[in-house]
Amino acid sequence: RTQEQLVHSGKMASLGLLVAGVAHELNNPISYVSSNLEFVEDYAERLVRMIQTHDRVGQPTDSVHHNDELQEADKFDTTLRTLRELVASCREGTERVKKIVLDLRVFSRTDDVGLVLADLHEGIESTLNLLAKQYQDRITIHREYSYLPLVECYPGQINQVFMNLLQNAAQAIQKPKGEV
Repeated sequence: RTQEQLVHSGKMASLGLLVAGVAHELNNPISYVSSNLEFVEDYAERLVRMIQTHDRVGQPTDSVHHNDELQEADKFDTTLRTLRELVASCREGTERVKKIVLDLRVFSRTDDVGLVLADLHEGIESTLNLLAKQYQDRITIHREYSYLPLVECYPGQINQVFMNLLQNAAQAIQKPKGEV
């Protein structure tokens, strides 16, 4: 039994290191994508202001040019709206990846440093975030946390317990909708 526990602990430590490495590798590229999106948004808005200024300066007076200009304005508005939606979607995606990376880091804390003080609420939340796909549109989560001081524990092992319990709960709900 002791041998089994040692093997399991070794596997969990390896898994924790792997997840921490993946989280780190994901975090680097998503950080520069997120930073670049700020510049894309800024330059797109500058471009819009320049085009709007240009349009106000050179207003044609005949009706044929005016109709052409209205059609171009509609295309411009549609393109601008789409560009803004794309930037917003990219921002949302990068924020989701950042959150996943943070949750992976919290979840995968390696326990080779010994007992440490940990926030159990943070561990539960990161685990729920990692299980969001299983719970999505099917299971309602009720959070009724009360004050809990930091707990001296092995956070990786505690988070694994949360993962097992919450996965079991999701799998136990046979109905189309359920609550945890």
